[in-house]
Amino acid sequence: MPDPVLNLATVLDHNTARRPRQVVLTHGENRLTNQELSERVHALAAGLRETGVGRGDVVAILLTTTSSSSRRCSRSAVSAPWRSR
Repeated sequence: MPDPVLNLATVLDHNTARRPRQVVLTHGENRLTNQELSERVHALAAGLRETGVGRGDVVAILLTTTSSSSRRCSRSAVSAPWRSR
């Protein structure tokens, strides 16, 4: 039976638990594993919560196609709304 709460955050957590070292994103020579992606997403979501963003709030993200985009975002505490619980 499918998980009724299956969303992108759940899939990310599940994949990280099963295969933390699996490379899931690449850009040129740069690689990002499930674990690294999960850590960044959790940090971003925590930063949003600290600024008052909560469930149901709409958050916009603007990223370039460079591999450093997610690092810049994590430092500025911007995240996708599917993770701001």
